[in-house]
Amino acid sequence: MVLFDIAMPNMNGMETFEHMKEAEIDIPVIFLTASGDEDDVLSALCLGAVNDLKKPYVPQELLKRVAKGLEKK
Repeated sequence: MVLFDIAMPNMNGMETFEHMKEAEIDIPVIFLTASGDEDDVLSALCLGAVNDLKKPYVPQELLKRVAKGLEKK
């Protein structure tokens, strides 16, 4: 399981995820974002992210989504 923030320094989470896909790295990914931009979230999900979570988040919600994402693999 990898947790990516959409906004990261040097290379954003979307770019990093795209590189993972190109390298055929098949690890479940959850995107975290403080952005209200739904296009970012939809793009991540279309690329194959297993879930997303808006910051700030409740830790129990993150744990639920991680568990659910790991079930899919």
